[in-house]
Amino acid sequence: MQFTISLVTGLLVGAIVLVVLGRGLSARGAPPAGPTALGWTAYGVGILAVAALVLMMAGSSIRFSVQASIGLMAAAMVLSVGALVKRDRHWPTWVGFGVAAVPAFFWILFAAGEFINPH
Repeated sequence: MQFTISLVTGLLVGAIVLVVLGRGLSARGAPPAGPTALGWTAYGVGILAVAALVLMMAGSSIRFSVQASIGLMAAAMVLSVGALVKRDRHWPTWVGFGVAAVPAFFWILFAAGEFINPH
């Protein structure tokens, strides 16, 4: 249940930030000359998602790190894909996407393992 709540919250936060920061960008117009605030936000949120995952794997006593990793990963993926759709193809967007893909891959494998062999 916590997984679902964290995932949905991250998706909603990512969508809201995408709408707010992506207003001036067009999917059909000329690509932006440099990295945009949307790309930098995807980068920052992706780094935070990996940091939360590392804290969780390190056995941190911070119980919030699991939910934070899931939520931040979902938000970073939404922001990265949204920035790529809006033609922001600069390095912060790509790094944000790649970094957010690490916890995404981990949580997808974790969820698949729970479906295959539930406890």
